[in-house]
Amino acid sequence: MMETESKTWITLLVISQFLLQVLLGRATEGVLVDIDLGKGSYANKISRYQAIIKLDNDGSFYIKNFGKTSILVNNKEVQTGQSQRLHSNCLIEVLFC
Repeated sequence: MMETESKTWITLLVISQFLLQVLLGRATEGVLVDIDLGKGSYANKISRYQAIIKLDNDGSFYIKNFGKTSILVNNKEVQTGQSQRLHSNCLIEVLFC
């Protein structure tokens, strides 16, 4: 049986520089996230704390992967514990392996 690919499209609009970080993950009773990726059929594959997108002191955004699976940023793998600088129009994908 072949599983179909599921994608969640997220657009981050930075309105002010007061936004310091955004938590991506799977919301549960005790865990609140800013962007809940656990709504689809792959909910059990998403970590509660999958990744954080953070505004750095130099004004750049970075994503850090805390999840159990890798993330792709423009097809470049960001493994668990790694960070990657984000640029305009980046495509962020969570791998469901």
